[in-house]
Amino acid sequence: MFASCRSRRWAGAVFAVCFLYVLYLLLVRPLLPYTVPGTVDLRVTNFTKNTNGVLHVSVVLTNSTPISLNVLDDSDGNPAFILEEVGGSGMWLTHMVNSLKINLAPGASLTNVVFLTNPPPQFRLMLHLRDLADEHRRWPLPVGRLIPEPWRTEFIQWNLKRRKHWAPASGWILPELARDMQPSQP
Repeated sequence: MFASCRSRRWAGAVFAVCFLYVLYLLLVRPLLPYTVPGTVDLRVTNFTKNTNGVLHVSVVLTNSTPISLNVLDDSDGNPAFILEEVGGSGMWLTHMVNSLKINLAPGASLTNVVFLTNPPPQFRLMLHLRDLADEHRRWPLPVGRLIPEPWRTEFIQWNLKRRKHWAPASGWILPELARDMQPSQP
């Protein structure tokens, strides 16, 4: 009788600790702020236009953060670039696959050449990055569906503000101007 009472208390204590840990993982940990120092830069190093009108843009992506970031890739295994025009409309230059094969380590850089036929008069190149470690910190349950509508939109806006979204963009490129007359890079 004495041993069974002790084992029940022990089992109850283990259950309470496990229950509190699960509540922490589901409710508290996703609310903690997640800030990462450093930046991710996308710079245009050179661009040339061939006689047939194809624009060759050389870019360098540099990760100065302490975390490893995943670069969305296309079907050829190269980074999937987005061409953004002045009006804010953007389009993928290639078919985006994201096979999780291109990872940018902390302090590393990635060089690539982008070929554009019929480029717009003014544009910039963008990349989308993913922080795979941060994605594991998010709520495993659809929390937005559990919150009533008056608070749902405020909650979603608050959640987007506290997380770092990586979308490095180059400076605006004017293909008709010479390289030294381009607007300054960000």
